[in-house]
Amino acid sequence: MINELTFAERFEACMIGGAIGDAWGYSFENEAAPDHSKTYFIGGRKEPERIWALTDDTQLTMATCETLGNSLTFDPALLAQCFLRYFREKRLSGLGVSTLKALTELEAGMDWNMTGRSGEFAAGNGAAMRIAPFAFFSNAGREDIRNACRITHRNEEAY
Repeated sequence: MINELTFAERFEACMIGGAIGDAWGYSFENEAAPDHSKTYFIGGRKEPERIWALTDDTQLTMATCETLGNSLTFDPALLAQCFLRYFREKRLSGLGVSTLKALTELEAGMDWNMTGRSGEFAAGNGAAMRIAPFAFFSNAGREDIRNACRITHRNEEAY
């Protein structure tokens, strides 16, 4: 019989799974569309080795965990400050355009709900990548998730 995972084990599995997906996905970022005109069978031509690396998606997910874990209620201003602290401490790598814009605007003193890109090109997946921790905190609702995303991506399609 398979034992059920504890809450802590589910949380850990979610965070580790997200980090693995982020690192694997990094190896494909900014790559031209793959050529599917050839099929490679076992023993055939091998794919080039890929470099896996964590990006700001995982790092900002950890900042989200930190913020959610340190408060009874979610406050997007606290999350924005945590993001800014990670940025100042040079704990972020592979920043996307929207996230970098938001962080430089936060650094300049702009309010969290005005930072980041807006419009058509602000609908990246970076915000969606870092909201998994909200599933484990019963005190956070849909509006909290939306506000967490808005810090860097001010487009309804981003969340």
